[in-house]
This record gives sequence, C-alpha cells and structure tokens, in this order.
Amino acid sequence: MIRLILIFVLLAFTPVWSIAQSVDFNSQKEKGLKSTVSILEDKSGVKTLDDILAMQDSFKPAKHVFSGGFTQSAYWFRIVVQREAIAAEDWVLSVKPVTANDLRFYSLNDTNQYEMQQVGSLFIASVRAIDQQLGGYSFRLSLNNTTPHIFYVRLKSRSTVQLKVSINTAAEISQQNKNRKLLLAVLFGALLMVAINILLMWQQVNYKFYIAFIGYIIASIINIMMVEGGFIEVWLLNYPQLSSVLVDISFCSFVIFKSLFFIYYFDTKKYYPVTHTFFLIFMGIVFLTILATPFDLFTLIAPSVVILMIIVTAIQLYIAWLSGRSNSSEACYVFFAFALYLIIFLITLLAVSGAMWVDPVGILSARIILFVVFMFIGLHKNFQNLQRKQQETKREKENAENLVEEEKRHSVERSNFLNLIAHEIKMPLATIDSAIQVIQTYNKNDSKMIQERYYRVRVSVRQLNNLLENILTAERDEQLPFYAESKPVALKKLIKRVLAEQVTVQQKCIINIQDDLECRADRGLLGLALSNLLKNAIKYSPQHSTINCYAQKATGGVFFSISNSYLSEQEPDTEQWFKKYYKETKETGGSSLGLGLFLVKRIIKAHEGEIDCEISQEKGGWRVAMNVWLPDNARESK
Repeated sequence: MIRLILIFVLLAFTPVWSIAQSVDFNSQKEKGLKSTVSILEDKSGVKTLDDILAMQDSFKPAKHVFSGGFTQSAYWFRIVVQREAIAAEDWVLSVKPVTANDLRFYSLNDTNQYEMQQVGSLFIASVRAIDQQLGGYSFRLSLNNTTPHIFYVRLKSRSTVQLKVSINTAAEISQQNKNRKLLLAVLFGALLMVAINILLMWQQVNYKFYIAFIGYIIASIINIMMVEGGFIEVWLLNYPQLSSVLVDISFCSFVIFKSLFFIYYFDTKKYYPVTHTFFLIFMGIVFLTILATPFDLFTLIAPSVVILMIIVTAIQLYIAWLSGRSNSSEACYVFFAFALYLIIFLITLLAVSGAMWVDPVGILSARIILFVVFMFIGLHKNFQNLQRKQQETKREKENAENLVEEEKRHSVERSNFLNLIAHEIKMPLATIDSAIQVIQTYNKNDSKMIQERYYRVRVSVRQLNNLLENILTAERDEQLPFYAESKPVALKKLIKRVLAEQVTVQQKCIINIQDDLECRADRGLLGLALSNLLKNAIKYSPQHSTINCYAQKATGGVFFSISNSYLSEQEPDTEQWFKKYYKETKETGGSSLGLGLFLVKRIIKAHEGEIDCEISQEKGGWRVAMNVWLPDNARESK
C-alpha cells in the first residue's frame, strides 16, 4: 500500500511536469525563431478564411495560451513566424490539448494559396496526423526563407475551448509524446491497481460503495483517455460522432459514480434523507445529459450541470466534515479527498472561464489522482477496521461456541449425575413404601398416632417419587425431545387413576367426562402431565374447595380442562408458571422444583396440542383453568 501511495504522490506532480515540457511559444528566440499571435472571435461561428483575411484590423494581440468554455463562437489565431538564417527550415506546430472538436490549420502552399488541414472529433479528419509519434494535432511548418510566414488556426469546440501552441522539431515533439504516453500508462496502471485492490476488499466485505468507487476509477480512466486525445488519435479520428459522444459520456459517468459512492458510503438515505433525494435528482439530470449528448445538446445542458456539481460537491464536503468530526480516521481522509476535489475543480472552472490556463489533462489527472489517493487510504482504513471487527466477532463467536460446548458437557455430566442419584434414591424409596404398606397391613390395631406416622411416611415417599420423576423427565427431554407415541387413551379412566395415586386429597373432585371419550396420546406422558396438573390444583387450592375436570370432543381433537380455586390478592402472572424452575413465592416447603407446568407444556407440545391458562375472578380469589387441546391426527413427534 505504501508503494502505491508513493506512486500516486509522484503522479500528482504530473501536471507541473507536463506544463514544463510544453515549450512556451513566446520563447522561441533561442531556436532562431520569432513569433507573434493575434486572436479574433467569430461569434457567429460561420465566417470563412476569406472573411477573416478581410478583417485583419480586427485581430488583437493575444497570448497563445487561451481558454474559454461552452460557447458557440469560433476563435481565429493569426500566427506569424520568422526564422533566422541559421535556423532549420522544417518545424512542427503542436496544438494542445486535443479536446478540440473542430481545429483547422491554414498554411500557404506552393501556389501562394491557403490550404486547410482539419482535425477534431466533429468530423472525419481530411488530413491525418503527420505520424502517430507526433500526434493527431500537429501540423508541419515549412519555413523555406527568412521572411515572415503567416498561418491561421481556427478553433471551435462544443464544450470547452483551450489552446496551447508550441513549435518544435519533430524529434522533440515525438519525445514529448512518448513521455506523455509513458506517464499516462503508469497512471492508468496505478489506477487499475487501486481498482483491483478495491475489488478484493469488496469480495470480503461486500459493501456497495466499493463497487461505486471502482466504477469511478474506470470512468475516470476513460475520461482522461478521451481528453488527452491519444485514444482518439489512434482509434476514433475517423469516427467523429462516437468520439464526441464518448468524451461527454465519460465525464458524466464519473460524476454519477462519484455521487453513488457518496450515497452508499455515508448512507444518505438513512441519515440525510432530504440530501439523498437531492443527490438522486442530480444524478437523474446527469443521466439525462448523457441521453441528450447524441442530439448535440451537451453545450446547452453542461453549464447547468457544472453549477449543480459545485453545489453537490460543497454539500458532500460538509457531510464528510461532519463525519470527520467523529475522530474517525477513514472519514478524515474522505473529507480531504472531497476538499481537494472541490479546490481543483474550482481551478478547472477558472481555466474554462479564461481567467487562467492550465493543461486540461494535467489538471484532470491531478484531480482524479488526489481524490483516488485519499479515498483509497480512507477505504483501506475502513477495510482494516471492518476486518478487525470481523475478527473480533469471529473470536466472540468461537468463545460463545466454546462456552456452549462447555455448557453442553456440564449439562450432560449433570444429567448423568442426576439420573444416577435419582435411580439410586428411587430404589430405597420403593423399598420403604413397600415396607410401610406391609407394616400397616399387619398392624391395623396400632394406635392412631402410629397410623398417622405411617401415613406421613407414605406421603413423603410419594412426594419424593414425584420430584424424582419430574427431574428425570426434564433431563431426558433436554437430551432428546419427547417422542409421543399416539394411541387411543380413555381420558376419564386415566384421570381417575391419576387421582387415586394422589395420597392426600382434601378437595372435592368433580369429573365431568363421558366414559367412552378417548383422545390420541402417549399414555405415559399424558399421565405425567395430568398428574402434575392435578397435583398443582390440589396443592394451591384451599382445603374443601372444588376441583373440576371437564372434557369433550372439539374440532379436530379433544378439549379438556382442570380448574381450581386460587387464593391471591393480585391477579397471578400465569405466563411465568410455565417457565423452568419457576416457583411461587407463597409456596412453602421444598416439595417443588418448579418443573411441573414446564413439563406439562413440553408434553402437550410433543403431542402437537395447545395449552393455556385462563384466569377469572371469584369470591375470595381467582378461578384458574388449565385448558388443553389434543389433536386426533397428531403425528408421532420427536
């Protein structure tokens, strides 16, 4: 990257070097030449050479470096050249730049008549370049004696008119053109290197403004090629319409890509919606300019586009400055890029207005080079920041995955441990329960106090068994979700069996279910769900209250509900009840782990059914109804 920047810094001085290489027309004395230049403006643009020859008094002294912009006028230059006796006879007059659409050169022939050579992009050249080494805008000067020789140059352009003349030997001009082509080749190569680097960045981060910047670089290369003229000289000199249109299209294209880059980079649609709309309108106008170019309307539209460009660039500079205030290094480079672009663009406008003369190829190259340099540095820093963030995100993801894997490993170890402990406890509990039942059977005449203690032991054993069953079921579901084997189940019979297993029931249970009502379910899982529902209804309802069990056929399945009274001053938050390990603060004792309703919901879900809790207010508290719907056609779920 550092080498690339150094190349660009060197190329930024191309305009100065290019101007230095152009020999000043007024300093030809050291070569044995004397020359003067006069200028005449033909505002009608239709005068012929004969008309101009009759208007000799209208010519005014002028510097040969001349510029003007977007005019219908034709400019006539009268060039008087006289050589000393020691000077050579054959010279070449080179006209720069080569953006002239209509450039005509008039020189006297052997019959003392003016003969015309014309070049440009508005017509097929009647006389091609002397040769490719000298350039398509060079004309041979034959100074066969030491008397003054008068030549006329007519210049007319559809966009900007600029003229810089030098007289040199063919060898000198050839060398200058070689140097120019070498510099342009290095410049284009460096720009393409940047485009390739940006493309590689885009492949990794996939941001649209990278592609827009690549489009700007490609359009800029084409624009420099068209303005410099070498491409026209070689390929398009005989295709006037195409060459003329390409100059304007390349200019409009890099303006559009520059605006697109700004829109995507600063996300103006999100952060600056009004400005975003203005940018879209501006790009629409520029696009219409492209469409109007083949109809020779560019000269009329271009001045308005240039004014809009100044406004748009100023707005872009302000937004870039606002972003740069955030101390973001890449935003600072983007700000400098737009600042330099605006400064050089204003210099270009001064040149077009005639206030000064600069080499158009040099100033255009400088504007593009400096903009690309600072923008590339900003994008490179942006890319590095994105890469750093991606690496941090990747590390965080890896750490999270490691934590998940560690948690899974701990979960497996915990599950295995709980399963081991639960199985080890269940066997002695079964032995204790069996022993108590046998003792009760053979000692029916024991005192009431002893019988009460037998009863308490059995209740405690049953509670421990229920807790262990819930723990084992919950751990088993975490390892492998429930597999519900759907078979016909007599619902009323199953509820009665579950109620019979409850050791102590001090509430009245009303079962309103038809004897032949069946549902499709996994008998074991549904029994566990009903056990938890009934146990909760018994635990949390007041003594001697009523528990209702109701069921009926419903659309596509069976609906059943278990409801009970619930004492609470505030309306209970039923959504919390189905969360794992949730316990009511009013609950006393350690007989619950908060797994009951959590398991119920997982079991109903495994049957592809639905469960919800309905709350209604009643005297002294609330009525809680657990409503369950089980489908008849439930698939066997995992």
